[in-house]
Amino acid sequence: AICPFQYTWCARFSRSTACRGAEAFVQSLEQTDGSLLFSRGAPWSERRPDKYLNATGSDSNPSRRPATSECASLPPVHRMADLLGPTGWHYRMFTCVCLLWLNVGINNTSVAWTMKELSESFHLDFRQEGFMASGFAVGYCMGPVVMGYLLDIWGRRATLLVCALVPSLCQIATAFSPELLALCSPGHDAWTAALSVALLRAALACCNGGATMCSKAYLNELLPTEGRTVLMNIIHTMIQVGGILFTFAASAMGGTSKSVTWQSLVLWSSAPGFILFLVLSSESVFPESPEFLVDRGQGDRAAAILRRIAAHGGKTLDEASLLRLARGRELSGEVGAESGSSARLFFRPPLRGLVLVLVANQFLHRICQQGNDAWGMKFLDETGRADKKMVVSNTKFVCKIIGGLFAASATAHFGTFPILVGGYAMCSAGTMMYATTIGTDVLLPLSWGLAYFGEEIANVLAMTAVVQAFPSKLRGRGVSLVSAPNALAGFLAGACGVLCSIDQRLPFLVNASSMACSGLVVTFFCDYLHKQRLQTSSDKSV
Repeated sequence: AICPFQYTWCARFSRSTACRGAEAFVQSLEQTDGSLLFSRGAPWSERRPDKYLNATGSDSNPSRRPATSECASLPPVHRMADLLGPTGWHYRMFTCVCLLWLNVGINNTSVAWTMKELSESFHLDFRQEGFMASGFAVGYCMGPVVMGYLLDIWGRRATLLVCALVPSLCQIATAFSPELLALCSPGHDAWTAALSVALLRAALACCNGGATMCSKAYLNELLPTEGRTVLMNIIHTMIQVGGILFTFAASAMGGTSKSVTWQSLVLWSSAPGFILFLVLSSESVFPESPEFLVDRGQGDRAAAILRRIAAHGGKTLDEASLLRLARGRELSGEVGAESGSSARLFFRPPLRGLVLVLVANQFLHRICQQGNDAWGMKFLDETGRADKKMVVSNTKFVCKIIGGLFAASATAHFGTFPILVGGYAMCSAGTMMYATTIGTDVLLPLSWGLAYFGEEIANVLAMTAVVQAFPSKLRGRGVSLVSAPNALAGFLAGACGVLCSIDQRLPFLVNASSMACSGLVVTFFCDYLHKQRLQTSSDKSV
């Protein structure tokens, strides 16, 4: 009767102590009548030796508390992913997520590549074309909000499968949209066509935007701590690689010439998504996150997945440590809370302050990011340097790839904070130089490249920080809440275009100031963010 209590008390009051002593306690239980509580064959719901705890979760009889000298044999392990360490299976999962990001890059580039021809096929004017294009922008901003919420409702695996399949379905519907509209609405006007395509683009972009943030949350829970941050940063480069692959493939096929229509390119871009969906549909290839399953009280499924990973890597799963981590999460209140009561935690300390700081940081960041995307090439047209667009655009893509790789490697040597603040500073300086550089063919692409090099560094590390800031049970809704103002940021970035009537440089000065303020938010609240993350995140290794 004492042994189950000793294990539970350790898990409740001192996670590090429980880490060191749990295995000894469980081994002693195997020789007593309490062995059924912790044996592999017992249902997870029955492994709850908490009848010796009072209503607050503490011991009703302090005399039964174990001495700390009894718990001094094992090193602490705080994450389920660290029970096994890196295996070939983890790198296979990383490859699957890289392919998902590659598919996002292909879809995004195909939207931009075929916009003009799609508008011509429906005979749209510039207002209707702008309305159609806005569907993609709005959908991409709302993607992390919608999919982040579904991440906690449907689970990690189901949400990512939707993000892989729906864009391909939208691409097929877009390719056949002229025929479908003629069949469903024979007398449709141009606005009807623009609205229909805008809705399809919004659904595609919603899944693409959600896939990027949700897949990082998935990797954050499955990858061991060793090398996790580097791998989570590297995947950002896959969007640029996907865009380059589509560009080369489209050019090799003849672009949008008479022999190769825009519909053929759109259909081609839908194929990778279907192949990826078929690969990820197998649960043996793409399982649910064990952390999510434990939070939902499905510890047996989580244990089965971890055993399969261990068998694939030729390792043995430490069942005692797994049970200790699960019970520690349950006793700390991370398991079993209702969705409504969990959501209210965002508006109470300590999560409330953490959310406010992250929202301010992301909001200011997105104003600059989307403002530069919206007005960067138009600035060249308006200032008579349209011949530089190809060089400037290619410099942007190359620098974004280098920025993602630099963020992945530099943080391992210098830490996240200095690299993140440096990224904000470089983006702000590069944006300012781009708007003020006149008559120099060399500084123009270099300043734009510096802006996107810094922006990609800041984007990579800020997204990782948001994903790791919340406990796993609230991670999806936390990401959704932090990302919610991004749509407003995109609107404000577009509205800054009215400043062009005064001076073409003013939108970029606003963008540079916004990015600098985003970096100042991180700088001023660095210590606060660190303390709050340690209190709120179930991942104590961050």
